Amino acid sequence: NATYEQLFGHLLAITSLPPATLQAWQRDQRDSWVDGRSRTGRSGSFRQQLELGCYPFLATAEPATLSRLADERIVLLENGYSLERRPLEFIAPSRVFVDLSQGAPPHAYTLRDAVFAFSRFKLHALFDCPRSPSLAQIVSWMDEMHATAGEAPLDAAQLRSAAALADLAGLRVFYEAGELPSAGLLIPDRSGRLRRAPNLLVDDAPWLDGRVDKSPSGHLPAVHPSLSSSAALRLGARRLSSAVQERPDAPLVAMAEERINEVLY
Repeated sequence: NATYEQLFGHLLAITSLPPATLQAWQRDQRDSWVDGRSRTGRSGSFRQQLELGCYPFLATAEPATLSRLADERIVLLENGYSLERRPLEFIAPSRVFVDLSQGAPPHAYTLRDAVFAFSRFKLHALFDCPRSPSLAQIVSWMDEMHATAGEAPLDAAQLRSAAALADLAGLRVFYEAGELPSAGLLIPDRSGRLRRAPNLLVDDAPWLDGRVDKSPSGHLPAVHPSLSSSAALRLGARRLSSAVQERPDAPLVAMAEERINEVLY
C-alpha cells in the first residue's frame, strides 16, 4: 500500500505539470478508465487520478497529516473542466473559504469554485479551510493589487475582485471584526484605480447630475459604482452631499403660488 508521503508526492507531481501537458493527457481517451471500472493497462485521465485516486485517499488522512499541503496548489478549480474555454488552474486549500458567497480571484475562492470532488470528500473540513477572509488578509490583498497595478486602472477581473473584497471588508468593519489601517483601505474609484477610501466620495446626490462632472475622467474622486455605498461609507468614504456647498448663481426670487402649482401638478 502507498504511504501518505508517496501519495503527496504523486499529487504534487500531477498538479505541477504544465497545463498543456494536463490538457493533452485529459484528451487522450485511450488513457481513461472506462466508466470508472476497467482500469487494466490505463493510468486514468488526470481528472480521474485526482477525483478517484488522490482526493479519496486524502480523505483518509488525519488533519494534522494534511496540514503540510494547506498552501500547496492541489485543488483544481471547477473551470478546469472546460479545457477548451478556460485555463487550467490549481489553488491552495488555504485559498478556499467555506462561507464566501462570491470569489475574489486570485486571492479568495468559494467552495463552489473548487471541483465537486473536493467538497464531496469533505476535504475542506479536513484542511480546516477558513470560513471567510479576515480584514487583515483583505488589506494585504488590496495592497498587493495596488503594487501590481500602480496608477493604472484595474482590468475587469481585478475590478470584480476588488469590489467583492471591499464589500466584504465593509461587513467586517460593521461587525467590528478587525481594524482598518490608519490611512484607510484601498478601494476602486470610478476610473477603476485603487485609492484610499477616506479620499473618495459616495455619489448620493442625483440632483447634482449635469451640474457636477461625474464622468470617469472628471475631477470628482468618487467610489466605483460596482461597490455598494454602504460598504464604502463604512470604510471611510464621505457622502458627496456633505462634501459640496450649493450656492445660488443669481438672486433668489419668490415663486407665485400659481406657478408652484403648475410645476408640482
